[in-house]
Amino acid sequence: MKGGDWGALTQLFFDNLSTLLGALFAIQAMVNFGVSEEAVSYVVFKKIVPGVGLTLFIGNVYYTWMAIRLTNKYNRPYTAQPYGLNTPAAFAFVFNIMYPVYFGSSQATPDEKFYEAYQVALVANFLTGVISAVLALFGPLILKVVPPAALLVPIAGIG
Repeated sequence: MKGGDWGALTQLFFDNLSTLLGALFAIQAMVNFGVSEEAVSYVVFKKIVPGVGLTLFIGNVYYTWMAIRLTNKYNRPYTAQPYGLNTPAAFAFVFNIMYPVYFGSSQATPDEKFYEAYQVALVANFLTGVISAVLALFGPLILKVVPPAALLVPIAGIG
C-alpha cells in the first residue's frame, strides 16, 4: 500500500466511524424518552454494531477484490469503490423513521414502542435495498441518457 492508499483508508474509516457514532448516539438518546437502557443497549450493541461491522467488512473486501481483479485483467491500476455508511440516510432513518414511529405508537410500553420503531426501520432499510437493486437494472440505460457529470452531483456534498 502506498501513502495515498493509507490516507484513503483512514478517511473512509473515520467517515464511517463518525456516521455510526452519530446515529448510535441519536438512537441511545431515546433513553431520555422512557426507553430502558437495557432495550437500547441490546439493539445497539447486539444488533446494529455487529451487523454494520460485518457488512462494512464484507462490502469493502468485495470491492477490493473487484479492483484487484480489474487490475490483473487490464494490467493497469484500479481503485476500489469506497463502501460505507450513507450519512444522510443514517440520520434520516433515525429521525424520520424511528422517532416518528416511536412517538406515534400508543398503548404500548416505551420498550415495545422502541422495538417496533427498530423493526420498522429494518423493513424500510430492506425495502430501500430492494428498490436500489431493481433500479440498478436500468443503470446502463440511464448512463446512455444522462451525462455522467450530472450523476455525480448528488454525492458532491457527502463525505
